[in-house]
Amino acid sequence: MRQQIVLGIGAGLTALVAFVLAAGAVPLHLVVLAVAGLSVTYLVGRAMATDFDRSWLPSLLVAGLAAKLVGAWVRYFVLIEIYGGVGDAVGYHSRGLRLAEMFRAFTVPTFEDAGFGSTGTRFVSWFTGLVYTPYQPELLGGFWLFSLIAFAGTVLFYAALRRSLPPSTWRRFLVMLMFWPTLLYWPSSVGKEALILGFGGVVTYGAARLFERYRPSWLLVIGAAMAVVGVIRVHVAGLFAGAIVVGMLVSAAPRGAGPKSRRLLLMAAGFAALIPLAALVSREFGIDPSGPLGPSALEPVLSEVARTTGQGGSAVQGGVIRSIADVPAGVLKVLFRPLPYEASNIQMLAASAEGVALLLLILSRTPWMIGNLRRLRRFPYLIFAATFSAGFVVAWSAILNLGIIARQRALVIPFVLTLVAGLGWPLAAGEEPAPAAEPDRDAALNPT
Repeated sequence: MRQQIVLGIGAGLTALVAFVLAAGAVPLHLVVLAVAGLSVTYLVGRAMATDFDRSWLPSLLVAGLAAKLVGAWVRYFVLIEIYGGVGDAVGYHSRGLRLAEMFRAFTVPTFEDAGFGSTGTRFVSWFTGLVYTPYQPELLGGFWLFSLIAFAGTVLFYAALRRSLPPSTWRRFLVMLMFWPTLLYWPSSVGKEALILGFGGVVTYGAARLFERYRPSWLLVIGAAMAVVGVIRVHVAGLFAGAIVVGMLVSAAPRGAGPKSRRLLLMAAGFAALIPLAALVSREFGIDPSGPLGPSALEPVLSEVARTTGQGGSAVQGGVIRSIADVPAGVLKVLFRPLPYEASNIQMLAASAEGVALLLLILSRTPWMIGNLRRLRRFPYLIFAATFSAGFVVAWSAILNLGIIARQRALVIPFVLTLVAGLGWPLAAGEEPAPAAEPDRDAALNPT
């Protein structure tokens, strides 16, 4: 069976290479890059496979990367042919080429050398120059390089779930993760979403490992990756930190005096870390941290975000979450809109089809998800995913542009799919939730 899978993948890759060469759609050196990436992905899948997923993991990862590269090519085609080459990715690419020359001359450029814009924008330009140093690609090659970074993040999302939930959830989550349209398309260009997804995968995997036995060493991994995310978008880093703290706080206490005491210390450290993060977020959005907390303190921010994003053909009104009564409209806007009747072009129509698919998926699994809510306390990772998703919906509800929401939705989709996969089906026999971080359960889920 394994030999048939390998032969099938080889035949598929050969056909893909022959097609793109014959069509002239992709230069030869990028075909070589794609084949190398697919080959390495297969080897990574073989290396990380366990007894529970060895028969399908390598082939699914290869198919997922192939789909990701196709999604990046479509993203490139839309940018060049439909938008006339006007987009942030072109600016990042051109500045990256210039900065790469400085790196190759053994000069480390500063953020000022990276050009104009916010700190996050300049960092992405700087990072682009760094990854372009050994290999200076065309624009499509840049899309593919950043797609590989985002793809590595999605693999880490799977690795995190695999450490945290029973084996019966693994394959359905990986299939959804590898082929979800938003993840194939939006974080597949030179830009912020690809980097946040890539380094966000590191944060998420570190969080999953932290929840196992609450070993403080994983804070180094989480902190380093979160720092990169924070430079790009500090509020996303704040969401990660808050979700980790809530996951530790709400989940059932682990067995053993060591994990229990370490969890208390880590919760204290987490709350301490939230203070400077909250200060940075407040400075970023002009919130007075010394003033009273509450909805009134956020009103100027919500109004400013609404003013700056409520323009263009994708602008909408409403859906801003200011109270419990606003939650349904906010969830609908952030996770599912545009709806089909709101689509004004083919890109919006594709986004609306995906929103309907996600809505139908969640509705079809809602009875199971409600019935399985008791799993949340037993699996801290599910609390982490739920907290990040809820925080994202509230924060992004202030955006009044469906185009912006559709693009940045890629950052929350892995967590939404985690909740669907983890709560939306019955567990297999013998997989009923055990106390969090129990050593025997960890060993059973991760035999290697």
